Amino acid sequence: FEQRVTANDPYSKWILGVSVDEILATSLAQVGAPDLIADRIASIERGKDGNTLAEVIAAAEDKVGDVPSYTIEYRTETSRGNYHFLVRVALVDRMLYNVTSQAPEDKWSELESSARATLTSMRLSVK
Repeated sequence: FEQRVTANDPYSKWILGVSVDEILATSLAQVGAPDLIADRIASIERGKDGNTLAEVIAAAEDKVGDVPSYTIEYRTETSRGNYHFLVRVALVDRMLYNVTSQAPEDKWSELESSARATLTSMRLSVK
């Protein structure tokens, strides 16, 4: 499952995405520590056509309710623009839940509070 939405002008390049994917791992720890996952994401970003920079800003472990989660912050410079990302992931019953905020770097100071609040609002109903 994947759903993406964009904000209205003047923030029309701000994208919020939610995805749910089935994976083989049974815990985030099996996949790797937050900093390792952040480095993997940055490496993938660097490999994309037109990307000149992918820089990890922060990677931390947290919880969504009682479920361990990771929050990763990074930024990219690309031929299509410079972006600031916040990603929050949690893993329950082999299902990876992901909320991502992608904001233009030049709008980040205006959008940061809302982006962080969006990720903080993540909830999971675990049975």
